[in-house]
Amino acid sequence: MIEQELLDSWKKKYIGHDETYLVDFIEYKDLEGTTIGRIYYIQLGKKKVGRIYLDYKLKEMHPIFAKSVLWHEFVHYWNWVEDGEKGHGMKFQRKKFKKKVYWLMDVVVKFVGIGIFD
Repeated sequence: MIEQELLDSWKKKYIGHDETYLVDFIEYKDLEGTTIGRIYYIQLGKKKVGRIYLDYKLKEMHPIFAKSVLWHEFVHYWNWVEDGEKGHGMKFQRKKFKKKVYWLMDVVVKFVGIGIFD
């Protein structure tokens, strides 16, 4: 599954090999409304687990959009692991910008998706 391969490579590059941190792509599903990606944070003792879901409508769009939303959700996980923060604060924005094409496509998919995800 390409989504999990991407998450694994990003985790290795940006977080490291520490098995304390686990981030998984779960599935494409109907996230309802205008939500196109969602992450659930789970703390299990010292382990920090992220579970990522993407809206099924992303599969109907160009793959760059799904990858961009996956990157957005991964950055949420990375920010939580590294800084203990959730949300779209400045640290999140700086991290998200490390992949400029995905950052840009994440913005575009929100505009393109306004009609698709309503």
